[in-house]
Amino acid sequence: MAEKKYAPIRGSWGHDPGVPGDVYIVGAPTVAQFQAMPGNPPGFPKESGYGEGITAEKVNDNLYRLRLSLVAYGTRATTGSYTPYVYAGTLGAEYDWQLIVAKTTVQTEDPASAPYTHAFTEPLKQRYYGSQPLYAMAGWNNPHSATSSGGTWYNDVTKNTFDATNITWLKITIYGDDTFPLAYSYIQFKDIIDDYRPMAIRKNGAWKSLDNTGGFWQIRKSGKWIDVPKTSFSDDGKPNKSANQIRKSGTWKAQSKIGG
Repeated sequence: MAEKKYAPIRGSWGHDPGVPGDVYIVGAPTVAQFQAMPGNPPGFPKESGYGEGITAEKVNDNLYRLRLSLVAYGTRATTGSYTPYVYAGTLGAEYDWQLIVAKTTVQTEDPASAPYTHAFTEPLKQRYYGSQPLYAMAGWNNPHSATSSGGTWYNDVTKNTFDATNITWLKITIYGDDTFPLAYSYIQFKDIIDDYRPMAIRKNGAWKSLDNTGGFWQIRKSGKWIDVPKTSFSDDGKPNKSANQIRKSGTWKAQSKIGG
């Protein structure tokens, strides 16, 4: 089973002068990335199965949806530093987070300068309530419920899907209650899709996979070098899938990953 590839992402809730702090909702796949989030939150919730970031899940062909693995935490308004506290107000106060996703096909190392087209907007499926504990107060990772004991983590897929043909970057914001200015996360699409390069080389008596983040794989065709696309893990071993195939039991099937 392929390990999902996550990227860091963050959103924020607009500051209310009547409360002592601000709220961020974030996720990151490494300790350093998580603790570098605004306010420098402590610990690493991924170790407990929460707050890993954002990844893409293939629906079919070039149609994808996003999975968000997030935790909400507080920072002190006066210092900006991480502070353990709860969503302001009573259970009657409702907190909804909104997600906006845009995409581009521009090849660039400066994603902020690229033009984007809107992919979709939707509220996160989970609603939160006043007095619920934010990370890492006791109870923050409780099961969700519309009570003060409800957990303030998030792990779900988007209801919307999008065509990922030739996508290079996603521009994403997560915000709540008139957050301004909006903070954008730029996600390189290839970094969050579950695909692989099946080829390997024999080295020191073992097969060494050529599936790495750098380099490229090309084939000479009609006098030109053409990129060979990677294979989606969801197509692994399936008939007539992938540009990398092997003949098996009379059928061409997607070649599985070779080597470690």
